[in-house]
Amino acid sequence: MQDNDRGTIIGRRSFGKGLVQEPVMFRDGSGMRLTIARYYTPTGRSIQKPYNEGVEKYYEDLTNRLLHGEFEEADSIRMDDSLQYTTPGGKVVYGGGGIMPDIFIPIDTTGVTNYFLAIRNSGLIYRYALKFTEDKRDVMNKYHDLASLDEWLSGQDLVSKFTKYAEQNGIPPNREQIAVSEKLIYVQLKAYIARNMLDNKGFYPLWQQIDKTLLVAFDYIENN
Repeated sequence: MQDNDRGTIIGRRSFGKGLVQEPVMFRDGSGMRLTIARYYTPTGRSIQKPYNEGVEKYYEDLTNRLLHGEFEEADSIRMDDSLQYTTPGGKVVYGGGGIMPDIFIPIDTTGVTNYFLAIRNSGLIYRYALKFTEDKRDVMNKYHDLASLDEWLSGQDLVSKFTKYAEQNGIPPNREQIAVSEKLIYVQLKAYIARNMLDNKGFYPLWQQIDKTLLVAFDYIENN
C-alpha cells in the first residue's frame, strides 16, 4: 500500500520481519528454522532487519530503539540512507529494518505501570475477557448494540473482579499502580468483551478511548 502510494502508514516503525521460515526438526529433538523466502515490496525493498551481527543483536534492536528515544521523537529514528527507495509518487521509503510510517505518532505511556505491563504481557486481560464472556453470555445475548452492552458492563465492577482473577493467576495487586492504570485496564476489558459479543463494531469504538494512533487515523481519513 505504501509503495504504490495507495495508503498512508500511521504510527511507529515496525519490528522488521520479512522472512518466510520453515521449521526443520532433527532426531535428537533439536531443530532449526530455515529461511526459504523473503518478502519484497513493489519498489523492491526488503523490510527484514539484518542478522549479520548475530541473533542477540537482532532482538536487542527493539530495546535499543526505545533507549534511543525512537518511540518518543521521530528525529531519533535512524535509517540507513543506502537503503532508500522511491515510490512511483516520489515518496522516499526505507528497507532493512521495518516499515517507517508516513505519519509518526509517539508512544503514549499514560497509565502504564509495572502492574499493567505484567498483566498485559501475561495475556490475562484477554483471558479474563473471554472467561467473563462465557460466564455471562446468556445475560449479554439480550444486548444487540454497543450502547446497551456498554451500559450493562459499566455496572459490573470489572476492574475489581479482574484484579482478583490476576491475583489467582500469580500477579498480586498493587493498589497504587492499579489506580494509575485503571482506565487502561477497564477499557481493554470492555473492548475485548464487546468484541466477543458484537465483533469489531463493539471493539473499536471502545478501544479508541485509549489509542491515540487510532484517533489520529480517524482524523486523517476525515480530512483527506
